[in-house]
Amino acid sequence: MTRSLTSRENFRLRRALYHWMRYAYYFHGDLVRPNVFVPSGRDIRINQLRSLSNSELGELKDLWRTVEDIIELTMCPSIANVRIGADFELSEKDAARIGWGEQRENRIVVATMSKLSPDELLYYMENSHKFTKLRLIQDIRQRHPHFEFDTESLTIALSCVIHERWRRMQTEFPAMTQPSSGTLCLPVYTRMMGQCHGGILDWDDPAMEAYCARIGEMIGLNLDWRPEESFFRSRPEIPTGLLNP
Repeated sequence: MTRSLTSRENFRLRRALYHWMRYAYYFHGDLVRPNVFVPSGRDIRINQLRSLSNSELGELKDLWRTVEDIIELTMCPSIANVRIGADFELSEKDAARIGWGEQRENRIVVATMSKLSPDELLYYMENSHKFTKLRLIQDIRQRHPHFEFDTESLTIALSCVIHERWRRMQTEFPAMTQPSSGTLCLPVYTRMMGQCHGGILDWDDPAMEAYCARIGEMIGLNLDWRPEESFFRSRPEIPTGLLNP
């Protein structure tokens, strides 16, 4: 079932696109990367997301997951997905000419391609008929000579901030975060069992919409957060990128 976005959903989509475009420009483009030895508490990438509300984090993660799905399923499918799409009429050797590696290799390729800016990704999607696999790799390498230096970092930054925000809610609003309360974990959206609600989309249940709106406006800058507590979650390192598996 398909439908058009409501005016509220359009607003959330535009807001999420803005946050993605801003992050992509500063941290996925050709600018110098932040110091890898800086603790997560002072990482500028994570600090940028700390300024977002819970609703904005949910919207951005919802959009980001959709972007990753598009890249994985249509732009850079794995060898297995190519064979599935061809009803297994292609041999593994023939599918390898079209597909972008298997399992771990494909995940790295998708994470590397995810660094493309929104306008670049849209361009390659709309002109996919003009690009063979080899030509696409060559074009990206020509535009971004150091593109394979690393993979995207937005997933890790989102995970770090959402985890911090959830721990803060457990301290300040314990009743809302108990497993028995029947509430949702951050971010405030779900795709379980094919039912897409929250994030950019509205909830069907007015009570859930009101609840998510209440916790969605919570915000936590914490721009000078220090890991001085007994619990400290170290920041994972960003792996090296890959375009040609």
